[in-house]
Amino acid sequence: MKIKKRHLAGLVGLTLLGLLALGTDWLKQAPAQTHDVLVDAMTSATHPSKLSELERAMRDKGQDLPFVVVGWITELAPDSQEEGEPVQHFTVKLLNHQRLTIAHRIQAGKPTPKLAKGQELLIRGRYFWTPEGGELRGTYTGPGADGWLRQGHTNYF
Repeated sequence: MKIKKRHLAGLVGLTLLGLLALGTDWLKQAPAQTHDVLVDAMTSATHPSKLSELERAMRDKGQDLPFVVVGWITELAPDSQEEGEPVQHFTVKLLNHQRLTIAHRIQAGKPTPKLAKGQELLIRGRYFWTPEGGELRGTYTGPGADGWLRQGHTNYF
């Protein structure tokens, strides 16, 4: 079957009009970051929160706000005891170059093995403002928390 050039041009034009009619929301669904994020189909909350929302929480001294962030470990601190439970502490650098402290309760959640500087993590927790910039807590699943850490393709609840 031979298609004339003007018919082909019309077909292409109609296809473009159809895409425009759908709106541009499908374009916005692509991540704004250029870094790859290893995300399995775990929950709908695996998509990182908008950095502008986190920046607003930091600026407004937000407390107990849910966030999902992508970060690269910059500092590892020794485990500590909080309320009688061991807690892993480390700092991550976010895509906007801000730093965020992570407090992962080991008994409530599974401790992450082999944490190392430069390692990428996807983290879901609750943001609490601190004078140092903020801390993400509740990175486990249990009473009062529904967070997790993801290292590679492994989830730590």
